[in-house]
Amino acid sequence: MSEFTGLGSRLQLESKTTPGTYTDVRGVAVATPPPLVPGDVELESLDDIYIRSIPGPIEAAEVPATINLDDTGPEFEELLTIARNREIRGWRIAFPNNKGFTFRGYLKVEPQELTRSDVAQVQITIRCTELPEFGDIT
Repeated sequence: MSEFTGLGSRLQLESKTTPGTYTDVRGVAVATPPPLVPGDVELESLDDIYIRSIPGPIEAAEVPATINLDDTGPEFEELLTIARNREIRGWRIAFPNNKGFTFRGYLKVEPQELTRSDVAQVQITIRCTELPEFGDIT
Protein backbone atom coordinates (compact mmCIF):
# COMPACT_ATOMS: atom_id res chain seq x y z
CA MET A 1 0.00 0.00 0.00
CA SER A 2 1.35 3.44 -0.90
CA GLU A 3 1.53 6.22 1.63
CA PHE A 4 -1.23 8.82 1.61
CA THR A 5 -2.36 11.81 3.63
CA GLY A 6 -5.76 12.31 5.22
CA LEU A 7 -6.76 14.64 2.39
CA GLY A 8 -9.62 13.03 0.51
CA SER A 9 -10.57 10.64 3.33
CA ARG A 10 -14.28 10.56 4.16
CA LEU A 11 -16.51 9.70 7.10
CA GLN A 12 -19.58 7.97 5.72
CA LEU A 13 -22.96 6.93 7.12
CA GLU A 14 -24.86 3.89 5.87
CA SER A 15 -28.36 4.51 4.52
CA LYS A 16 -31.12 3.39 6.87
CA THR A 17 -33.35 2.38 3.96
CA THR A 18 -30.71 0.95 1.58
CA PRO A 19 -28.15 -1.14 3.53
CA GLY A 20 -24.73 -1.18 1.90
CA THR A 21 -25.16 2.34 0.50
CA TYR A 22 -23.05 5.00 2.20
CA THR A 23 -23.14 8.79 1.92
CA ASP A 24 -20.45 11.25 3.00
CA VAL A 25 -20.99 13.23 6.18
CA ARG A 26 -20.31 16.81 5.09
CA GLY A 27 -18.06 19.23 6.90
CA VAL A 28 -15.77 16.69 8.58
CA ALA A 29 -12.65 18.53 9.73
CA VAL A 30 -11.02 15.64 11.64
CA ALA A 31 -11.80 11.93 11.98
CA THR A 32 -9.83 9.24 13.80
CA PRO A 33 -10.01 5.60 12.63
CA PRO A 34 -11.07 3.06 15.25
CA PRO A 35 -8.29 1.62 17.41
CA LEU A 36 -7.95 -2.15 17.63
CA VAL A 37 -6.22 -2.49 20.98
CA PRO A 38 -6.58 -5.70 22.98
CA GLY A 39 -6.62 -5.45 26.74
CA ASP A 40 -3.90 -7.06 28.83
CA VAL A 41 -4.53 -10.02 31.14
CA GLU A 42 -1.82 -10.50 33.73
CA LEU A 43 -1.00 -14.01 34.89
CA GLU A 44 0.53 -14.25 38.33
CA SER A 45 1.93 -17.28 40.08
CA LEU A 46 3.16 -17.68 43.62
CA ASP A 47 5.91 -19.91 42.25
CA ASP A 48 7.34 -17.31 39.89
CA ILE A 49 8.59 -13.75 40.34
CA TYR A 50 7.74 -12.93 36.72
CA ILE A 51 4.24 -11.69 35.89
CA ARG A 52 3.27 -12.73 32.39
CA SER A 53 0.72 -11.02 30.18
CA ILE A 54 -1.51 -12.41 27.47
CA PRO A 55 -3.79 -10.49 25.11
CA GLY A 56 -7.29 -10.04 26.42
CA PRO A 57 -10.48 -9.01 24.67
CA ILE A 58 -10.45 -6.04 22.33
CA GLU A 59 -12.31 -3.16 23.90
CA ALA A 60 -15.11 -1.42 22.03
CA ALA A 61 -13.55 1.36 20.01
CA GLU A 62 -14.57 5.00 19.91
CA VAL A 63 -14.27 6.95 16.67
CA PRO A 64 -14.08 10.69 17.35
CA ALA A 65 -14.70 13.27 14.64
CA THR A 66 -15.03 17.04 14.48
CA ILE A 67 -17.62 18.46 12.10
CA ASN A 68 -17.87 22.05 10.87
CA LEU A 69 -21.50 23.13 11.21
CA ASP A 70 -23.12 23.96 7.90
CA ASP A 71 -26.73 25.11 7.88
CA THR A 72 -27.17 24.49 4.16
CA GLY A 73 -27.71 20.75 4.51
CA PRO A 74 -29.69 18.34 6.68
CA GLU A 75 -26.63 16.41 7.92
CA PHE A 76 -26.40 17.94 11.40
CA GLU A 77 -30.11 17.51 12.06
CA GLU A 78 -29.87 13.89 10.90
CA LEU A 79 -26.90 13.26 13.20
CA LEU A 80 -28.83 14.75 16.14
CA THR A 81 -31.79 12.51 15.35
CA ILE A 82 -29.56 9.43 15.16
CA ALA A 83 -28.03 10.31 18.55
CA ARG A 84 -31.37 11.17 20.16
CA ASN A 85 -32.95 7.90 18.98
CA ARG A 86 -29.85 5.90 20.04
CA GLU A 87 -29.77 4.24 16.62
CA ILE A 88 -27.04 1.73 15.84
CA ARG A 89 -25.97 2.48 12.28
CA GLY A 90 -23.30 1.45 9.82
CA TRP A 91 -20.33 3.81 9.43
CA ARG A 92 -17.06 3.80 7.60
CA ILE A 93 -13.92 5.83 7.14
CA ALA A 94 -12.94 5.63 3.48
CA PHE A 95 -9.39 6.47 2.46
CA PRO A 96 -8.41 7.90 -0.97
CA ASN A 97 -6.90 4.52 -1.97
CA ASN A 98 -10.35 2.81 -1.80
CA LYS A 99 -9.58 1.06 1.47
CA GLY A 100 -10.96 1.84 4.88
CA PHE A 101 -12.64 0.84 8.13
CA THR A 102 -16.25 -0.33 8.25
CA PHE A 103 -18.04 -0.56 11.59
CA ARG A 104 -21.40 -0.28 13.35
CA GLY A 105 -22.08 1.93 16.32
CA TYR A 106 -24.16 4.52 18.07
CA LEU A 107 -23.52 8.25 18.10
CA LYS A 108 -22.78 10.80 20.80
CA VAL A 109 -22.92 14.52 19.92
CA GLU A 110 -21.16 17.22 21.96
CA PRO A 111 -21.35 20.84 20.80
CA GLN A 112 -18.11 22.77 21.12
CA GLU A 113 -17.57 26.26 22.46
CA LEU A 114 -18.67 29.00 20.09
CA THR A 115 -16.20 31.83 19.60
CA ARG A 116 -16.34 34.84 17.32
CA SER A 117 -13.14 33.95 15.45
CA ASP A 118 -13.53 30.17 14.92
CA VAL A 119 -15.77 28.04 12.76
CA ALA A 120 -18.72 26.63 14.70
CA GLN A 121 -18.05 22.92 15.21
CA VAL A 122 -19.51 19.91 16.92
CA GLN A 123 -17.63 16.92 18.32
CA ILE A 124 -19.17 13.53 17.60
CA THR A 125 -18.09 10.15 18.90
CA ILE A 126 -19.20 6.88 17.35
CA ARG A 127 -19.06 4.07 19.92
CA CYS A 128 -18.50 0.81 18.03
CA THR A 129 -20.84 -2.06 18.87
CA GLU A 130 -18.83 -4.68 17.01
CA LEU A 131 -15.27 -5.23 15.84
CA PRO A 132 -14.32 -2.80 13.03
CA GLU A 133 -13.16 -4.35 9.76
CA PHE A 134 -10.49 -3.02 7.43
CA GLY A 135 -10.52 -3.71 3.71
CA ASP A 136 -11.57 -2.61 0.26
CA ILE A 137 -14.26 0.08 0.01
CA THR A 138 -16.53 -0.28 -2.99
